[in-house]
Amino acid sequence: MGLTVITGRSGTGKTKHIFDEITSRLNNDTSVGSPILLMVPEQMSFQTEYEIVKHLERDSFSRLQVLGFKRLAHRVFQEVGGATRFFVNDVTTNMMITKILEDHNKDLKLFNHVSNSPNFASMLYEIIKEFKSFNITPEIIDDILETSDYSDSFKNKLADIKLVYEQLNELFKDELVDDEDYFRLLAEKISESDYIKEAEIYIDGFHMLTNLELTVLQQILKYAKQVTMLFTLDDPKRVDMTNEDHLFHLPFKTFRKVLSYAHDESIHVELNHFEEIKRFDLSSELYALEQNLKKIEKEHYKEEPNHIHIKACDNPKVEIHEAARTILDRVKHEGYNYNDFCIFTNSQDVYYPLIKNIFRQYNIPIFIDDKKQMLDHSVLNLIHAALEIVKTNWRHEAVFRAIKTELFIPIKQQFVKLEQFSNYQDIYRNKIDLFENYCLSHGITARDWYLSEFKVNLGRKLVDEHKTKKKGHEQLERTINDVKDSIAPPLIAFIKRFKEAETVKGKIKALYELLIAIDVPQKLELYEKLETASSKDVFSLNSAKKHKQVWNHIVELFEQIVTICGDYKIKTHEFIKILETGLVNMNFAIVPPAIDQVYIGTLKRSRFEMIGRLDESSFFGVKNAFVLGVNEGEIPKMIKEKGLLSEQEREFLAYDGVELFPTIEETILDEYFIIYTVLSSPSEHLFLSYSLSDSDGKEAFPSEIISEVKSIFPNLVERHVYEHPEGDDPKYITTINQTTSTLLKQLHLQKKGYKIDSIWNSLKQYYLQDERLRHKLKSLHYKNESIQLEREDAKRLYGDTINASISRIEKFNNCPYSHFIDYGLRLKERDVHEVAPPDIGDLYHHTLERITQELMQHHKTFAQLADHDVRKLVEDTLNKLSPNIQRNFFNKNKRNQHLLNKVSDTLIRTIQTIKYQDQFSQFKTIATEEEFSNEAKRFTIPERILKNGTKLNIKGFIDRIDVTDTEKPYVRVIDYKSSDKKIDYTSVYNKTSLQLLVYLDVALNHASKIVGRDILPAGAFYSSVKQSKINGKTEMTDEEILQKHREAYKLDGYTIDDRQGLYYMDEKLKDEQTSDIINVKFKKNGDLTSNTRVVGAKELNVLRNFANKVILESAINISEGDVQIVPQKNKQRSACAYCQYKPICKFDHRLEENNYNYANKVNDIDDLVKKIERDMGGEGNE
Repeated sequence: MGLTVITGRSGTGKTKHIFDEITSRLNNDTSVGSPILLMVPEQMSFQTEYEIVKHLERDSFSRLQVLGFKRLAHRVFQEVGGATRFFVNDVTTNMMITKILEDHNKDLKLFNHVSNSPNFASMLYEIIKEFKSFNITPEIIDDILETSDYSDSFKNKLADIKLVYEQLNELFKDELVDDEDYFRLLAEKISESDYIKEAEIYIDGFHMLTNLELTVLQQILKYAKQVTMLFTLDDPKRVDMTNEDHLFHLPFKTFRKVLSYAHDESIHVELNHFEEIKRFDLSSELYALEQNLKKIEKEHYKEEPNHIHIKACDNPKVEIHEAARTILDRVKHEGYNYNDFCIFTNSQDVYYPLIKNIFRQYNIPIFIDDKKQMLDHSVLNLIHAALEIVKTNWRHEAVFRAIKTELFIPIKQQFVKLEQFSNYQDIYRNKIDLFENYCLSHGITARDWYLSEFKVNLGRKLVDEHKTKKKGHEQLERTINDVKDSIAPPLIAFIKRFKEAETVKGKIKALYELLIAIDVPQKLELYEKLETASSKDVFSLNSAKKHKQVWNHIVELFEQIVTICGDYKIKTHEFIKILETGLVNMNFAIVPPAIDQVYIGTLKRSRFEMIGRLDESSFFGVKNAFVLGVNEGEIPKMIKEKGLLSEQEREFLAYDGVELFPTIEETILDEYFIIYTVLSSPSEHLFLSYSLSDSDGKEAFPSEIISEVKSIFPNLVERHVYEHPEGDDPKYITTINQTTSTLLKQLHLQKKGYKIDSIWNSLKQYYLQDERLRHKLKSLHYKNESIQLEREDAKRLYGDTINASISRIEKFNNCPYSHFIDYGLRLKERDVHEVAPPDIGDLYHHTLERITQELMQHHKTFAQLADHDVRKLVEDTLNKLSPNIQRNFFNKNKRNQHLLNKVSDTLIRTIQTIKYQDQFSQFKTIATEEEFSNEAKRFTIPERILKNGTKLNIKGFIDRIDVTDTEKPYVRVIDYKSSDKKIDYTSVYNKTSLQLLVYLDVALNHASKIVGRDILPAGAFYSSVKQSKINGKTEMTDEEILQKHREAYKLDGYTIDDRQGLYYMDEKLKDEQTSDIINVKFKKNGDLTSNTRVVGAKELNVLRNFANKVILESAINISEGDVQIVPQKNKQRSACAYCQYKPICKFDHRLEENNYNYANKVNDIDDLVKKIERDMGGEGNE
């Protein structure tokens, strides 16, 4: 029984010394000898074992075991007993704590109101585990409560923790153990272990220990044959490390505790301090850094360092690219291997995903020392999704998350040859896509899944109400019902069993039976066979076996929960919350590195001292270390207060001698020690880099560590690394994929006028001369512009006849390319069961049409309707029409019904306004939704033959046509708009607002057939269908409010300058100066005001001719294949603003070839007519 303690600063060869001693003894001692046990942190055990094995003879390894504390416990329990105790994981324990909180809620003094909060049980368990780790028992808490003068709230908090702690211990008794109990039990059993008593034990890598770990260590010291323990310290005989600010204070505390126990137990102690630092034989700079870190009085290194590098990078991506280029360059030109490089970061969430993607581009193999969550596996995804289905009542995202795990795929027995399964899988995926499209378009909700079969409903829009199913629809129904029948029954059965189950056992059983019902074990076995068959190396084979690992973990978890908590009655939401937490915490066993790879890890977790060669000290451990993200708040990490105990409460306990995990202040000191070990770990080169902006583009600042290193090396030159290469640095020429990417970026910059180094143009020539590389520069000449369609291609797309509505002509003039996608390629957005503004607009139009037609049939007008008649007409009409909008969308749920009520209110308000306008008008409606086309019954528009031979059929519907029953009848057209539409003369002149002009032109040409006499134009107007909102700065009477509403509904458009026509539209104008029906205002002398916009007969003729000419010219351009990407921009409004095709055209005004078609501004109606007459010459007046 003896203890050897080896101390020394980083790089003195402590680890190398014990490795040499172990390998020498194992290789030279041919007798059986004492067992040798090397104890290191769990994550270091494999790498340590691997490095030692490389230097051992084949038969000598059996004496050595490399273990952490947990694996040591298993080894001892196997020998002396104790392994029979049932281990409980955090999920099970959290369920037990949840039950305790529920049963003892009334006994809680502080937590009674928050005990049901999400994650509270896990927070409580964390503090109980911490108490266990430091041997703080409920009895000790009792003593604290009796002797302390803490505040009542803190005492109540401790009392509640103690209550739950006691109850948990009562449930555990001597049958159950968690991680912390393992240590306690191990400490008790070591005295019975012959293996420990005979063993020579080496301990490395522990600079801080919890009280439980310390208790285990004390027992090892007491009973082991010999113990050798390593500490990273200054010479304890010469240097005072008791000051809390000392770099080695925390490991020194552990050192003193170990020596104190050894002294108390009369254990012989041999102290060996290694003074000479051997690691930095090749670099005096790294030695200077190690010696001066965190020193107040630093010795400055006068020369310019060549082995320490600091780089300021634009962002994290640039950091990683720079690291990859540096590694690749040194491997290629300086004889390094990949495993001579390690990368450390404290921001793994940012850097790990980027490293994976970017290093792949450089073909650099990597090993990331991180736990990989099982949650990404399909089975855990399915369980999580199934719980979400319960929680969200069949929400679409949850259902299809479950379906897309592909664990519902029916397994066919005929797949004797595994290669056939891939084709079957593709067919199944296509069916799932069709099925999802159906569910989205039909708004499948919870109750629908219980239907015996799904039916295809064609009623997406009001115009679809008379559609009938075709053969393709029947086939689609069969497909979706086949898929439904493989998915719905097991899920329905699961949900029923899960909800009916009152106990934990019942709920777990429901989950397990779901997995069995859909043959999950058989499918995992199949997937393992498939992956094994396609595996190319040992790592792929290991990946293939993850399916079995997942299934075993799930079964083990379920069995444990049922064994311990099976009879617990627990609320569904609480069960789901706890189980989901457990699923998140399930991890795969890490595949340790065994080939030439770059090692990547975090500063705190990853210990790469054990890598490399053992033949001489200069090649042992890390050769080159990169530390990425050396930014403020990251290195050292900003420590935040968390958990149930505040920092102040921890300090109170520490003052009273209660030791727990380090306080924030101690944690910061620990961070500095870890930073020291990392910065002093490389023997040849240290690369530090920081970002000038974070991953979100926000400004970032360098860490104080950068300043400290600079203060030690005043002549160190910091290099700024930009996103784009500067100069002719050959390091940027790396792998084909990455070099091509960089080259293309450089050449694109050159195209934009930036100066680039000649090396890139030389490389471009090399690419052009190499047949294998030439095609990679294709994108260099790519321009985001369309190519004019050949006439025949346009004909194949659009046909011999162009059937053009006015909105289609307007769309073409807004952007020819958007028109091409819509009317040529006929691309459509995914059909989703939701109501969009166009659907509401359709409902407004058709409701007004039906009501108007009904009034016309009964020879009534809106003015004759009573208010209650308006409401009844609207509600009855909506009840008939609304089921045909988006497959009965409005009747799906109360929320949708509320939306329909708002539609009803809007229509009622609008019709009440129309009623008011009717009361003062001579105009009566003679047509609603009047069709005009070459096939229309009344408003027949002859087919036109364009000058290139293409036929043109203009078609459309006029919402409302009104005429006066007077000696000289007048006509006006009304176009309903669900937006607050106003006439915009700029849009008219730029050919994107033609509807009113064309509708009026058609009415003037054809309405006389209905009236039987020649007619005169009164105007063409937009009528808003909306809920008007009135804002006022002063209090208003009801009449004033009503008047404001009326003015908000004024008809806006083209008002013909005809006094009689104006009076017919608003008889009040005979006695009043201002109309609240149309935008007309008279002066006192009877003249129109300057801001009243009216159109004379001559101007109207110009506008009508202009509209017709635009239609013909646009139709010709369409037929000639014009598909230019030139969206129109009118003021700040662009045709791209609401365009659904932006991801296709990829218009970017920053590109030289992409330009807006800027609208020519028009000030007023006079300016509009003047510009048209100028453009058209004599044609405008024909």
